[in-house]
Amino acid sequence: MLFLRPSDYFSRNFLRSPAAGVSSFFRILILTELIAISLFLARLAIVNQTPPACDCSSFTKQGGDKNVSIWDKTNVSMDDPELVSAVRQMLIPPSISKTKLKEREYMKAGFNPSAGQVQLIENILISFGKDGFFIECGANDGEWYSNTLWLERTLNWKGLLIEADPVAFRKLKGKNRNAWTLNMCLASTKSPKRLPFFQTGGVMGGLIKPKHHFPDPVQVQCVPFYTILLAVDRTVIDFFSLDIEGTELDVLRTIPFDKVFIKVLAIEHILIKEGKEALRKFMESHGYRFFTQFVHPRGLAGDSIFIHSSLIYNETSKVT
Repeated sequence: MLFLRPSDYFSRNFLRSPAAGVSSFFRILILTELIAISLFLARLAIVNQTPPACDCSSFTKQGGDKNVSIWDKTNVSMDDPELVSAVRQMLIPPSISKTKLKEREYMKAGFNPSAGQVQLIENILISFGKDGFFIECGANDGEWYSNTLWLERTLNWKGLLIEADPVAFRKLKGKNRNAWTLNMCLASTKSPKRLPFFQTGGVMGGLIKPKHHFPDPVQVQCVPFYTILLAVDRTVIDFFSLDIEGTELDVLRTIPFDKVFIKVLAIEHILIKEGKEALRKFMESHGYRFFTQFVHPRGLAGDSIFIHSSLIYNETSKVT
């Protein structure tokens, strides 16, 4: 999801409108400037309140290279017991306190704050029963347009919320979600890495690509998705929401689908470099069927939804 606030959308829609009378070149130029200003203002708002990123420096791999952190070992397998144990120690268990949501509407029984992706598959998810397990990566603050809050509060599902941005993660922890939380990012390789991250408190934050420069980046720990699954002792996932600003396909390529069973996935495709067709081809090659596409009318999100081919669903979108 592109985490622009609602106030940004007038500018975006204006720039798309032919009535604006502005050439494509100048529309792109103006949009670029607006985004730069938005990011700068967001950065100013959080620069003095940034919590530290997760401190993973204490975990070292025994044997081989002495005093080398396990996070820096390039030859560590995804199922390495020490790596799995290190990730497990970074997990924060579900809160036992009352959930604290900023929006009163979100507290209403049955309210679903998803931008629209989950509404399309509500019946499918309901058919999985009350014992479902979700994972949401790119969980932001755990509330705003959350794809899993409804599952937790209405269906009583358990789950894991993953957010790399330290500022957004601090907000997430403050919501007291009844789910595991993890302040890490998903690696696009099969080994852990520490990478620079441009934090904005949830507003378009993401990993910094090579040759790109942003002010005051933080180093975030990235680990393979499969390692995280082993850390939470889950290889069967009922719903996986993946929204990580462009590296979705790279992360999916690290997953050993012969060892993991994910029933339904909602994957943001709008920033994937290879495009949504490449995503669809990849998922179909691993036993999934394209179910539908969601495009938010104001550009908030653009997701492809896939269902494992072993599941049969009827016209009412219920799995049988």
